[in-house]
Amino acid sequence: MSIQVKISKTGPFQIGHTILTGKTNQPICPVKAVKMYLITRTNTPGPLFRHQSAPHKDSLTSETKSLLAISGVNPMRYAGHSHRIGAATTAASVGLPLG
Repeated sequence: MSIQVKISKTGPFQIGHTILTGKTNQPICPVKAVKMYLITRTNTPGPLFRHQSAPHKDSLTSETKSLLAISGVNPMRYAGHSHRIGAATTAASVGLPLG
C-alpha cells in the first residue's frame, strides 16, 4: 500500500513523500486496518484521516492506549512519543534516508 503525503510541515523543502507499507498477515495489519477504515470513511475530498476537530496529543495517546488494551497489548508500555519512535524505526529498517 502506498500513501502520498503532498506536503509535510517538517520537510525543509516542502515536498511530498510516499509512505509504503505491506501486509503483515498478523492480527494487527496496517493494510487491513486502512482498508477497513476506508469502508467507513465518507468518500468526500479532504484528508485521509479525519477527526471532528484536530486531535490533541493527549486524546491521541488516550485513544491509542484504549485500542492497545482492546487488542490485548499492554498499553502501559506505550506513550504519545511511541508513534514518532515507531515511524522512525520502521523508516530506518527499510533504508529510508535520514532527514
